[in-house]
Amino acid sequence: MKKAATLLIVSMLFLPTSAFQQEPPRKRPSLSNDDIEAAKQEPARKSSSPSPEETKATKDSAAASDWKEFVSKEGAFAVLMPGGPIREDLPTGYGSKDDFHRFQVTREGLVCIAGYADGFNISSSSDPALRKFVFDKMQEALVKGSNSRVRNEKEISWQNYPGRELEVVSLQEDVVSRIRVYLAGHRMYVTMMAVPASEAGAETVTRFRDSFRITNE
Repeated sequence: MKKAATLLIVSMLFLPTSAFQQEPPRKRPSLSNDDIEAAKQEPARKSSSPSPEETKATKDSAAASDWKEFVSKEGAFAVLMPGGPIREDLPTGYGSKDDFHRFQVTREGLVCIAGYADGFNISSSSDPALRKFVFDKMQEALVKGSNSRVRNEKEISWQNYPGRELEVVSLQEDVVSRIRVYLAGHRMYVTMMAVPASEAGAETVTRFRDSFRITNE
């Protein structure tokens, strides 16, 4: 297993948190005395604001319609994403076959990443103890290389491929990342969704996570 490649792939997952930063407060226009007097004379209007349930249903419906399946023929995988991803081929320093191919969608309040890398000296059919060692090293590198900590972890199997699922939180606990790593042949797949902590249980997280599928080796 190439430890340096593992460390670099981990670092490639974590991005600037601009998607979670709030806009600076906007300066309110000043009102003249005439504006204030006119406002006092205007009759009160009845509010027709939707209920919280109606607002949530509208947002969920609109959000669901934005998600489309992205298919990477070269990477042999498919996944639902909230828009067309931007591809980046990031060299790990071991030649073109070992590039980490990252597909990313950034929207207000979330970051979705799916990616893969080839050339690892371990396959999904290797000894379970060796696979565990690889996942442990990946997890250690992840925590060491970011301002975050692993809150939960578990071994998983996806389409009969071994993997590990991680729940990673920022040190301020304001951002939660759901990460899955799979070994398929000599290829490693990684998926990640980062959202504000208040949205960690949202349906969008499950939609992205469970939609990932490996089409072939």
